[in-house]
Parts: sequence; structure tokens; C-alpha cells
Amino acid sequence: MPRTPGRSDVPGGQPLTNWAGNIAFRAARVHRPATVDDLREIVASSHRVRALGSGHSFNTLADTTGDLVSVAGLPATVEVDADARTVTVGAGLRFAAFTGAVHAAGLALHNLGSLPHISVAGACATGTHG
Repeated sequence: MPRTPGRSDVPGGQPLTNWAGNIAFRAARVHRPATVDDLREIVASSHRVRALGSGHSFNTLADTTGDLVSVAGLPATVEVDADARTVTVGAGLRFAAFTGAVHAAGLALHNLGSLPHISVAGACATGTHG
């Protein structure tokens, strides 16, 4: 029986699911830190922790019986260094939120998924979507 997430954005205490609703996560707690310090505290105090992206995955790769951490609430930073040809972004950003700034600087991502609503953290956690 799946446990209802502790701290989450899920209304009515319903189990947290992927965007399609066909995967229910079993996490004991779901966190959405607003600062990097909050994130550090959650990670340091968790026995098992997994990053949660935008919930677009169709498998349980991001699931855990420990703590899920959504980084969507972290500051939405975008730092483009055109000279170094690098871009540093907040993990919770979705691709659509920063690709315009990258393009405006005359740069592009080598491999970009076709879904603009995928988060950087989710793409890194699952190795998908660019």
C-alpha cells in the first residue's frame, strides 16, 4: 500500500503521481525546498533521497521509499557566460525557462529534448530528454 507523501503540493493527501497518473510514488516524504540551505538540510537528514523532476517519467526510476525532493522551488537562476560557452541553471528550471537566454547569447544546447516542460533535474536524474 503506497504511503501518502508528507510535505507535498498534492491536494487532499492523494498519493503523488507522475503527470500521466499511471505511476504512484511510494516516498515517505516529498519536500520542495525554497533555498539551497533547505535542500542541504533535507539531504543531510535523509537516509535515502531522490531528486524529483517534472514527473514526466513512465517508470519508477525516480521513486524511493525514503524522501523525494522537488527542486522546482529553488531559485530560478540562469547564468550565461558566452565567452566560456557555458550556461549554469537552477536544477528546478524547465528547459523552456532558459533556452531563450541561451539562444540570445548566441549559444545552443548540443542535445535538447523535444519537451519544453521537462526539468533539468529530472533530465539528469533519469538520463532522458536531452
